[in-house]
Amino acid sequence: MNKAKLHTDLIEQTLFALSKPTFDAKVKLYHLIGLWLDLHPDADVYERFKARTALSLVKESLGEGAEEIQNHLKSAA
Repeated sequence: MNKAKLHTDLIEQTLFALSKPTFDAKVKLYHLIGLWLDLHPDADVYERFKARTALSLVKESLGEGAEEIQNHLKSAA
């Protein structure tokens, strides 16, 4: 996935998660924000702060589902 496609997907998933806040939409958004952070280690401090804040907010909204996702990712790695 190139950075332009990632940026487009991130915007689309953000809008979708806001309009229809389903668990799946939030999970996709959570993964895309994490991927963005991984692919942009040299991004502006403010941009990374916004991304980490968004990631925390999505994680909070997932509740216990976030723990399940993290456990699943750890077992897959």
